[in-house]
Amino acid sequence: MKKKKIFQIILIAALILMMLLVTMKRQEEAIPTVNNTTNISEEGFSSAYPIILVHGWMGRAVDFSDYAVKMDEDGIADYKGIVDSKTNESVCPERWPEAVSVSAEYYTEQNKNHGIEDYAKELEHAVDLVLECTDSDHVIILAHSMGGLVSRQYMVESGSGNVKKVITLATPHYGFNDFTRSEIILMILHLFTGRELEVEQMMPDS
Repeated sequence: MKKKKIFQIILIAALILMMLLVTMKRQEEAIPTVNNTTNISEEGFSSAYPIILVHGWMGRAVDFSDYAVKMDEDGIADYKGIVDSKTNESVCPERWPEAVSVSAEYYTEQNKNHGIEDYAKELEHAVDLVLECTDSDHVIILAHSMGGLVSRQYMVESGSGNVKKVITLATPHYGFNDFTRSEIILMILHLFTGRELEVEQMMPDS
């Protein structure tokens, strides 16, 4: 009996590792090579609107920090850090320019497994704060994975008039792909993440 249980644990661990390797490989293939000597950097291009970076499923706001720092270095948007439900106007005692970016955190201990609708409310706080700090009428949202669904839900509920553009990266707009929605993978997601509701919400035809 013990040997069977150990075998099951090893099998699950191997499947998780395989899923991570496949995901990482796909992400590497999807990321285009950036030429640092493009005209955008040379001309000092800066964003006309604040940019809000929205992390993906099981991610955190800090996941996007490298991208935000790169945009800051290229003069596209001044990175102002992470915005979450505890952040208020005290972060901007002086007005921010419109060409800024922030990373929005929508996971909290209080909303664990509450689903995309509650995560959209956290994003609403981030958008409202950025609009207040910049006096801008609109924001640009750059969202990864489930963050794209959170952003869409935010726009449906209250924010479509505040968003100039939404850009999604690897977002399951039509649900999980064939590999991710296999029964074994979904079983692992349910057992080990504690976020069953959002997993269900990302199923096709949910």
